[in-house]
Amino acid sequence: MNNVQDPALTAQLQRLEQFGTILAIAHEQLRPRQLVLLAQIAEEPGLTQTELADRVGLTTSAMTRNLDALGADGRGDKDKPGLGWIENRSNPNARENRVFITKEGQRVLSLLLAVLWP
Repeated sequence: MNNVQDPALTAQLQRLEQFGTILAIAHEQLRPRQLVLLAQIAEEPGLTQTELADRVGLTTSAMTRNLDALGADGRGDKDKPGLGWIENRSNPNARENRVFITKEGQRVLSLLLAVLWP
């Protein structure tokens, strides 16, 4: 039996393990749309919730629910903590908060992108 492992198979197994890590971090709370939001926030940090909703095609109420799940506090109607991957920063000169990705959110997104597009 050959003990030398195929490098391509080894790379695939490593990506699968990394993807499993992401799923374990996010558990059942993470939705595909939230990954799209996270990527959009990383691409254009500092958008308002309204601007972000327009870019990804969500209503403002759906945007709020998704951002709450991605933020530190979680959704008020669910008994689950947030993921802490984004943060809202208030703008003293405007009524709307601006949305930014956190270091942890960037780490998770980078890991996910590396798994999906090696």
